[in-house]
Amino acid sequence: MKFCKALLEAAGRLRKPVLLMRGMSATLKELFMAAEYLLSLGIEPAAMAGHSLGEYSALYAAAKEAGVKHIILGLSYKTEGINPLAWHYCDARYFCDVLSKHGPGDGPAFGFNRLKLTSFARFVLWHGIRTVQLPLYMHDYKDKAIQTKLSQELGWVYGGRHHFDCAYKPLVAHIHTLKFSADLRKVSLSALIRTGEITRDAGLESLRDPSAATDEELKYALERLGMTHDDLDRILKTPPRSFRDYRSYFSMISRMKLPLRVASRLGVFPETTYEKMFKT
Repeated sequence: MKFCKALLEAAGRLRKPVLLMRGMSATLKELFMAAEYLLSLGIEPAAMAGHSLGEYSALYAAAKEAGVKHIILGLSYKTEGINPLAWHYCDARYFCDVLSKHGPGDGPAFGFNRLKLTSFARFVLWHGIRTVQLPLYMHDYKDKAIQTKLSQELGWVYGGRHHFDCAYKPLVAHIHTLKFSADLRKVSLSALIRTGEITRDAGLESLRDPSAATDEELKYALERLGMTHDDLDRILKTPPRSFRDYRSYFSMISRMKLPLRVASRLGVFPETTYEKMFKT
């Protein structure tokens, strides 16, 4: 946790509230250790959240508890791109339906992200919580320059591939590539091409290299999940399915493009969610 400690120290020097978010490969123990370290610096974490729906669930719940009326979002599709809808779609109904059909049943995972439409409406209409989208894409962001700065000043170490500093990302990329023929590298490479950091030919050339995870990366991720290679092989051999094969809010939301566009302009509906739904 050497570079993580340096990042926490840098955040502490700002003397501002910190939103501490758990990485997909981090354990709860590691999350609490990071929170305790922030407390030792005199900084109280504003919230502790996970990813995706879990992150939004925690943000809205924390805002309600603290009486905060605005949630600031800072995503930049200019630098990281955006996945096609079929690659990334998720909502609370879809999550619960997948878990009920393929998961452990009514275990603790069901409490991970429950931002259903009714609870979302309550947060927005009753508690008046709004989202503010920071236009990070307006800044002259250069990925290589930021990586160099993080490495030199904070001791950050590049994971070798985009998001591969997360222990689970190699497994996720492995399944996407072999089961769904979806090379996730195309998203970030397309963003780099659009911003002029690389040429299209350079992007196509980098895709020639294998994207599959190494045996060591797969073994580590599978062990943390309590899975074996036989489990992975069974997953890869089953027919591919999409979110359209499960219950979700997709059909309802897809018919509400205009009102949701207005709502996103007013900060009622997250603009990032609107863009993912209707601009991919």
